[in-house]
Amino acid sequence: MDWDLWIRLARHGEVISVPENLASYRWLGSNKTAEGGLARLKEVEAVARRYGCKGLPAYFRLERARLLAAQARGQLRQRQLLDGLGSLGQAAAAIFLSWRATRSLCDPHVWRNYRTASRLQRRAVQAKTGGI
Repeated sequence: MDWDLWIRLARHGEVISVPENLASYRWLGSNKTAEGGLARLKEVEAVARRYGCKGLPAYFRLERARLLAAQARGQLRQRQLLDGLGSLGQAAAAIFLSWRATRSLCDPHVWRNYRTASRLQRRAVQAKTGGI
């Protein structure tokens, strides 16, 4: 994982911010970020724990909450009330059991990233389905 690589690189020197764009990210419908789902987040959590984190980092907790809320929506549409409520409870816990995740809900950068990711995911789905 890229994240694991950056953590290992940071152990060998100072990480600094550079104001210029040195690289870009290409969102494909088949990449791990687009299709990894909850399994991808388990992998992220395992990497975080390997480096001393107590669980899933805040930004990823928001992603987990979003995925669980979408899962709950599907369950509730299928009239699986208990499963849907359970998924909603897990989504709320993903955010509200971490003060950093809760605080990040007030960060405009988080919402901008979320909107951009949502647009890119829709485009990937449209490309796969031929624009349907």
